[in-house]
Amino acid sequence: MNELKDAVAKGDKEIVLRSGEYKLDEPLNVSGKQVTIKGQSGTKIIKPAGKAVFYNYVKNEQGTVTVDNGLESNTNLTVSGIEFVRTDENLANNMVVVTAYNANGTIFNFDNCKFTNLYTPVYYNPVKNSNTNKLSITNCTYDNTSWGYSVDYISQIESTNPTDIDKGKVTFTGNTGIAEDREKELFGADGTYIKGDGKLSNDGKGTLKATFNWNSLNGVGTKVAEPDVNGLNYYSDGAYLRLQVTKVDGDDKGVKTFNDVFKTAKDDDNTPNKHKSVCEDCGLTLKTIIDGNEAHKPTEDDKEGSLIEKADWNAYSNYYSTKLDNSENDKYIFYGVRQNKDKGTRTVGFKAGDERKIELVLRPKLEANNGTYTVTIQLMQQMDSERNNKSDKVLGDKITYTFTVNNESITVNE
Repeated sequence: MNELKDAVAKGDKEIVLRSGEYKLDEPLNVSGKQVTIKGQSGTKIIKPAGKAVFYNYVKNEQGTVTVDNGLESNTNLTVSGIEFVRTDENLANNMVVVTAYNANGTIFNFDNCKFTNLYTPVYYNPVKNSNTNKLSITNCTYDNTSWGYSVDYISQIESTNPTDIDKGKVTFTGNTGIAEDREKELFGADGTYIKGDGKLSNDGKGTLKATFNWNSLNGVGTKVAEPDVNGLNYYSDGAYLRLQVTKVDGDDKGVKTFNDVFKTAKDDDNTPNKHKSVCEDCGLTLKTIIDGNEAHKPTEDDKEGSLIEKADWNAYSNYYSTKLDNSENDKYIFYGVRQNKDKGTRTVGFKAGDERKIELVLRPKLEANNGTYTVTIQLMQQMDSERNNKSDKVLGDKITYTFTVNNESITVNE
């Protein structure tokens, strides 16, 4: 391992590695340099726990870390014939390369490499102005690695138009172990994102289901923590999901309340249930599953036709009043929120590397007006909406689920 670390530290422009394993305890700093690293059959680099393999990482003579950041502009890195592996349980910075904010003019070339147990080999942070970065990943193998490459295009930089990498500057060919539609992922700020295929299952009895992931690479939520009894913390700058249902065709197309479209669970006396956990007749439920968090007990949250929906979009009462960006025209409902008149609105936090699975259940009303409906789920970060002087931040791309009600039958759209 020392030969690799020493060669990078000396500034060698070409490094040839022997066959064998190189286990890193800290990143290799190639920031702003031009470096070519060649492996042989069996060359393997074990990434440092919680850090990318290549990073702008500097220590002073006393061993104190003075720089801990992504690779800066004009870094030129070419790698061939090397397997990159994560062997520990730390999922933070689970990548080979991470760029700094506004890093431009970088060139990354990977050929005949293997990426094992990673999130993505290359992670681009946002670029404020014209994006001139170049990327080539060819003839590589992906093993339990989620994305071909990843782009965080929601910037914390003061910019109204952070730019995506130019597709013309990307070569992604001859790779195996990863589907073409998982070539690139667009992230929200801090690497917090939702990921789903937008497909619903249909049991033929009026119940539609889907699962999607809600993860965070670097964590989110720092201000005014409120612990929850179910193993999670909530913050004034946490994350939440914003849901909306829309009829997309017909004379009555437009945004609807969830109570318009989905069933409402009933109590034994046949009156609408105010709020119910775990039920077989709820119109819309969400459930969070967190592997490894023993304090968290997964429960279904009933969202439609309840006090929650009314609180979310028309402030049903002073006590249950959600102070997130909303209106009676938007008719959003929210998930990942705790609120009351004393503590205000708090949204859910994530630690770096947190991975959560969300189970979605929809039960449309058979008597809903015929037509096609969409349910969109958008990841948000609470900024200062509780005081209504700053809009919350949209993080990444939304997930859209589509179904059709037709003569009292329900079908899902592939």
